[in-house]
Amino acid sequence: MQHLKSILVPTDLSAFSLEALRYAQEIADPSSTEIILLHALNRNEEIRMARFQSDPLELDARKKLIHLLTRQGMIRRDLRIMLASKSPLASILEAIERLKIELVVMTTHGRTGFSHALAGSLAEQVVRLSPIPVLVVKVPGQEPTRLCETDIQMNLHLN
Repeated sequence: MQHLKSILVPTDLSAFSLEALRYAQEIADPSSTEIILLHALNRNEEIRMARFQSDPLELDARKKLIHLLTRQGMIRRDLRIMLASKSPLASILEAIERLKIELVVMTTHGRTGFSHALAGSLAEQVVRLSPIPVLVVKVPGQEPTRLCETDIQMNLHLN
């Protein structure tokens, strides 16, 4: 297997999503692989904040991400943090193309049944639409997420 030059790791700023970063770090060649940690900003918050200043939203996301990485002991010199303003799916697919990514490593929340049918799976969409390989990490012992009122409203466009 050839050495990868770039790995994209999407994150939702949860410790759970950083499990994918652990896998990426294991796969990466420390001397030649760039790992890019991508977070898509919440577009609803961005629109509200854009009326005043859009910088605080980006600054807040960077602080949360750096705090999370520090708390998890995952700060590395070869890690690049990237924030995107589009939806997570659009941001991932755009980064793949623009940055010439060779592998995506991401976690899945393990939704099943009705919640999966309603909310879908970002990981599943990326696997289907990505022109490159995608490694989907399911963390052992992770309980499937429950469908909540916010999921229903967001996915049925009720708000």
